[in-house]
Amino acid sequence: MNNILLKQIGMAVSLSVITGLATAKTHQITTGSDDKRTISWSTTAGISLKSIDFSESISPALGSASGQGGISINVPTLGLSITATYDKYFAAFGLESSIADVADTSAIPYASGEAHVYRQDYSFLIGYRAFEKVSVFGGYLTGETTVEPIAGTGGTYQSPTTNATLNNNIAAANPGYEQVYSESGIFVGAGYGFAIGSNNYLSIKGSFAHLSSQYEDDAATGAFSFEGDADGFSFGIAWLGHLNDHITYKIGFKRQNYTTNNAEDSNFNNKVEFEETISSLGAGLEIAL
Repeated sequence: MNNILLKQIGMAVSLSVITGLATAKTHQITTGSDDKRTISWSTTAGISLKSIDFSESISPALGSASGQGGISINVPTLGLSITATYDKYFAAFGLESSIADVADTSAIPYASGEAHVYRQDYSFLIGYRAFEKVSVFGGYLTGETTVEPIAGTGGTYQSPTTNATLNNNIAAANPGYEQVYSESGIFVGAGYGFAIGSNNYLSIKGSFAHLSSQYEDDAATGAFSFEGDADGFSFGIAWLGHLNDHITYKIGFKRQNYTTNNAEDSNFNNKVEFEETISSLGAGLEIAL
């Protein structure tokens, strides 16, 4: 398999590692009496830093002092993937998950104050190298952001109906309380790449997704489970350079955006909107055998 296809595949793995450490093995199969082609397998691992900007709006507010707010936080993640290629075709499965317990100031309804944030992403895709420098792909993805407020950090507010002093942070009354925001569904995209000099390569990809989304929590006083639809966009760019015939270094940037409108829960007369913008930066090595 030529290097152009391998590099395009690396950028086509939506939501998996932009940077990584890879190993591969090849099995030869017979496709005709004189025509032999190979299936190549590779596994990838890498680290990236995700900058997550999250905002939410609940209308009308469910008794909270504020029905809207958000959080901005940097979350380091570890990613793993496995890829198979045959001729001009490829398939890949990838996952990413938080690897550090990070917290920042939150204004998310029911989670104001300090809050921990965790992120997980999974994706599966199949693709085809349509031209020498262009690949197209499609697949299925699921992403999940978990917010865990830290009890006692959110302050209080005065109830507009009972004048009682209440906590902005539900974790004060519900130890272990968390909010989970998720998106899942089908995506399609395309990648373009070209060589720069004899040892370097620039790769660009973009994708669009139409997803099902959900906001749920586990409040003891009445759990929420709002469901709706989301649109998602992703853009990535990576610089690759050969250190030798088997080792390539990577520096990459990726930006994702997911927007959910009018999510509903049949138990409540409210609507929820939330938006996530995730910018990822990573660098690493790829080793092919």
